[in-house]
Amino acid sequence: MSYHKKKIDDFQQHRKFPTKPLIKRKYLNELESSESDSTADIHPSERPLKARLESFKTRTIWTLLMFGGFLLIVAAGHLYCCLLVLLANTFIYKEILSIKRNEQRDSKLPFFYIINWYFFILTELCTTSILLEERILLLGGTAIELLYQYHYVTFFSLYVLGIVLFVISLRKGSYKYQFMIFAWTHIACLLVVTQSTTILMNIYTGLIWFLLPALLVVVNDCFSYIFGVFFGRIQLIKVVPDKTLEGFIGGLLSTIISAYILSHALAQYDYFLCPQPEIILTPFTSLTCNSEDILMKKERILPWVFQYIGLSTINASSLELHAMVLGVFAGFIAPFGGFFASGVKRAFNLKVFGDSIPGHGGITDRMDCQIMMGMFTFVWIHSIVLKKPPSIASVMVQVMSMEHNDQVYLLEQLKEALENRNN
Repeated sequence: MSYHKKKIDDFQQHRKFPTKPLIKRKYLNELESSESDSTADIHPSERPLKARLESFKTRTIWTLLMFGGFLLIVAAGHLYCCLLVLLANTFIYKEILSIKRNEQRDSKLPFFYIINWYFFILTELCTTSILLEERILLLGGTAIELLYQYHYVTFFSLYVLGIVLFVISLRKGSYKYQFMIFAWTHIACLLVVTQSTTILMNIYTGLIWFLLPALLVVVNDCFSYIFGVFFGRIQLIKVVPDKTLEGFIGGLLSTIISAYILSHALAQYDYFLCPQPEIILTPFTSLTCNSEDILMKKERILPWVFQYIGLSTINASSLELHAMVLGVFAGFIAPFGGFFASGVKRAFNLKVFGDSIPGHGGITDRMDCQIMMGMFTFVWIHSIVLKKPPSIASVMVQVMSMEHNDQVYLLEQLKEALENRNN
């Protein structure tokens, strides 16, 4: 009887505290683990006090160094800001590639690791040459003119060369690994490198389109944390348990208000407002331009939703309105770039993407929201803010590639059109 009683007690205990079904393990590969096994779930409060203080000290020092270095680079000029973005891209690509990379396997495969970097460099060169075409053409030179005359065929040929080299590098026993890295490389180039390279165009359009979005992401991160700590009750998203709905809403509203204030502050300086029409190596140069159109304030009718809070119109400039749109995106959508990165870390059982910045982790950990924000800024600028005809430099490239008879005919047609306009 005691044996049967023990079985009944065990059955009741099992019903009271059911174990996790083992079938879930079937869907976890060697790089994934359950949430209870993830090192990323260790709460900072569980670490010793001395370790936490040391981590805080390191993090603070490097934060100040990065902030000071960033201000120096911004003061140096547009080219140096672009170099900073390209350097960050390189580290991000390296960190993402290292998630799936097996160094022992790579060492046995001829020039396979080099091929991965070949695709990265090719993506950077292609996107940069397209985005900064007008400014690169102003540098002049036969080589540059030929490059843009045969731009697409040149980069397509280089890409095909990469495919050929990849096929040559295939080795028996490593096919699956090599194709996995090949796909991983292309995903990284498409989702990260291509998007973040658009920030280069934002920089040359005006430093305010580089600084403002970056600052808004930082503001949103800070205020989301503050509101979450003091008022957070409702979990926002399962992939990041620390994020709360109250923090999300507080961060969104604070970011929109900050966008209005920061845009007004940055607009006081031509250096931030003016576009840089050419590539200049000389650092710490000044800029002047006429920005009255974008700075002129006037009464603007707000959507009907604002009537519920007693607002029907607002006295604001075009820049301030564009800034508030960026604020809405930085507070509402850009955080999902961070959530996406957190999902990747959990999927591969990572605490951070790398150790490039002591106390902060990798460059990817700091740039996850910035990438999406930079891409949106680029789209917004060229779809809404700026609508301009092709530049003279790009038109000249097309004209010079034409036959002589076509050039003469074009000249006659242009002369006739201008005479008719004057009459």
